[in-house]
Amino acid sequence: MFAISSVFLLIIVSLCHGQSKVRQCAPDTVDFATKVDKSSVVVYGKPMAKIMNEGSDSIFHVFFQVDCVLKGPATLRQINITNAGKI
Repeated sequence: MFAISSVFLLIIVSLCHGQSKVRQCAPDTVDFATKVDKSSVVVYGKPMAKIMNEGSDSIFHVFFQVDCVLKGPATLRQINITNAGKI
């Protein structure tokens, strides 16, 4: 498993997508260029599966397929992102 610390994953997916309740995402106050600049790793890809966490309607796990590493060292082709969403 790929441990991620101080890593920004460039994931083009809405964190609110797929929810049964209508939710408002919190506004993002950090500009994109700053996120990329401050990140040690930036990858591009797509989510392959999203699994909701039992007991929560806002926390989930994502299996993410890496198509391209834009910044940082080579990484695994699949990254498992745990406890994503609103905690």
